[in-house]
Amino acid sequence: MRKPTHRILLLLTAASLACGISVAFAQTAIPGNSQDSFDNFRPIDYQRLLEAALVAIESGEFESARQSISDSLQIIKVNHGLLSVEQFPALQLMTQTAIAQHDWPALDQHLAYFEWLLGKLEPTAIESYLSGAEILNNLYLSAAADSNNPQNAHYLIAAKQLNWRAVTAMEQRFGKTSLRLAPWLYDIVLTHYYQTTLTRRKGMTSYDYKSTTPVIVSGWSLSKNESLEQSYSIGQELLQRIRTLYADSTAASASTDAQILLLIADWELLFGKGSSAEALYRTAYASLQQANVDKETLLAWFAQPLIIPQREFIATGPVPPQPSNATLNLIAWSAVFPGTLQPPGLAGNLPLPAAKFSATARLNLVSNNVSTLSSNAIAPNVFSYGISNLSIESMTPDNELVASMARSQIAELQFRPLLIDATVTAASDIRLHYVFTADTGFSMLTDAK
Repeated sequence: MRKPTHRILLLLTAASLACGISVAFAQTAIPGNSQDSFDNFRPIDYQRLLEAALVAIESGEFESARQSISDSLQIIKVNHGLLSVEQFPALQLMTQTAIAQHDWPALDQHLAYFEWLLGKLEPTAIESYLSGAEILNNLYLSAAADSNNPQNAHYLIAAKQLNWRAVTAMEQRFGKTSLRLAPWLYDIVLTHYYQTTLTRRKGMTSYDYKSTTPVIVSGWSLSKNESLEQSYSIGQELLQRIRTLYADSTAASASTDAQILLLIADWELLFGKGSSAEALYRTAYASLQQANVDKETLLAWFAQPLIIPQREFIATGPVPPQPSNATLNLIAWSAVFPGTLQPPGLAGNLPLPAAKFSATARLNLVSNNVSTLSSNAIAPNVFSYGISNLSIESMTPDNELVASMARSQIAELQFRPLLIDATVTAASDIRLHYVFTADTGFSMLTDAK
């Protein structure tokens, strides 16, 4: 599992920065403290500038923040060079600021500069390249998830193609059987799932996904169902490749194979292929039984409600068990990608607006109840598993519009089936606390009524 390289958050700097930021070697005041100043030749000052930028962002002073970040980048370049990885935190913060301001032209400049920087690092500094590629991937996803962004699909496909380039670079350096490929391949799988949510919600197809430019490409298109089936096939192929990587490695074990089988089963269920999903869930359970896994561990693997798809690749071990009466807590990622969990790399230290709306719900999970399945499932067949008896217990603020939208959004969630003694089991009276995205407003609530 990859770990976030920097905690300041996801983002970068303009293509124009490749040529330098209007350099002035005179001293410039740090926002918020006129008595402090920075010196291009004192490396420590760039950290103070980034701290000042965070304070400015929290106060809504975005232009002041941008200036502080630009000044910090100037210091980093002078002291560490144009290709230094020390730029990454400042680039993240610069891009986050552009997204927060909905300044899409500036965002594209920052992303282009980050791409240029990674292109320079990849041939000679693979670890730095991968560190930066992980950050840039999260930046693309952040841009794609912004409900105010008119080009969500463009940034989503850019993230997917970046991951493919990273996979190619790793294959060349570490070989095609390296286990380091697994989390990157799984990220591509997830990107295909996010793509299907856009396709189902907006009817987007291959017109939107053929090019990395934010324009529709004519002359080539799949139907909606063909586009969904293509994403399913690619995801299935990549998950099978991950399973083979581990099966052919020294890390092979019944536990690891079962974990990957569950991911494959989840993929089948997400795309409405219930019969194959059920068989794979049972196979994973049986393989752990045959490996003499104790009953308590089996319960941790199979007897607690989990939302799918799993938001990151974890090769070993079950999710730590929760008390049976525990409340599930879910903060919605994006209205653009309903029913999906926020990728872990998107969390960070940048102050974000607080969510205004939330709801607590009660629900049951049942099998073979097609009528109540999430709309995220495609043409459910035979076996199915989904939400039933969904009711809203409380909401903040106490408003029927909030309850209506909560019902709509919670119904989009999909859960992994619970198995007890190898039998798919219903679950009742599950309590879920659901927090809406921070940009949810009453206009969205009214639309949901």
